[in-house]
Amino acid sequence: MAFTCMTVNELADVLARDPDAILIDVRTPGEYRTAHIPQARLMPLADLKPEAVRALRAGKEDAPLYVICQAGGRSRQACEKLAAAGISKIVNIEGGTAAWIKSGRTVTRGKATMSVECQVRVAMGSL
Repeated sequence: MAFTCMTVNELADVLARDPDAILIDVRTPGEYRTAHIPQARLMPLADLKPEAVRALRAGKEDAPLYVICQAGGRSRQACEKLAAAGISKIVNIEGGTAAWIKSGRTVTRGKATMSVECQVRVAMGSL
């Protein structure tokens, strides 16, 4: 495996020591707006470009890159994609934002939005 994993507890320790740590959130913009870790930068998996990640890390190439999603699946995919592109020191956050929230840690909350899946179910139900 070309990346490592850590828990939200370990991530909290990292962010407490280094508030400038690079944390990317690969969820959708709607999910991000609903609730995200304050230090997280939005880079949706569907649009994730290794060049953009390299630009974000400019001057900090030796620093770890932390990747989070809702529960850990999409962040794992993002880590695999970035590792395949030659990016190193990638860390997948196990349990994702859901585990972060469940642990009682601070999140930035915005307007809640309905997921695409939920929107489809509502539309199908109305037919």
